[in-house]
Amino acid sequence: MDIPPEIKIKSTIKIGSVYYFIEESLNSPQPHYFIVLNINPREDTVILLVCASSQIDKIIKRRRTCPNNTLIEISPDEYPDFKVTSIIDCNVVFERTIDQLVDKLANKKLR
Repeated sequence: MDIPPEIKIKSTIKIGSVYYFIEESLNSPQPHYFIVLNINPREDTVILLVCASSQIDKIIKRRRTCPNNTLIEISPDEYPDFKVTSIIDCNVVFERTIDQLVDKLANKKLR
């Protein structure tokens, strides 16, 4: 039995959930990992996501005037789904709705 995308997302989304998809507003055709920031995303109308990038030096250089604690490095040892050490830029937050995530999953554009 296939579980509908709406139920898959709405029943499992929580703070720290990670989704992998192409973000159209980025200058990259490659998918990225996005991490949910909301404490209770099932109740919120807007889902706040931060993006992980493997281009660590580029992100650090771009954010050199930002506080260091707004850039978080994460390694495959800490999160095995990451294939390489990545950086999370907390200075850029993406806003999406649960329905947008459901649509991406329904169209096989999210995992």
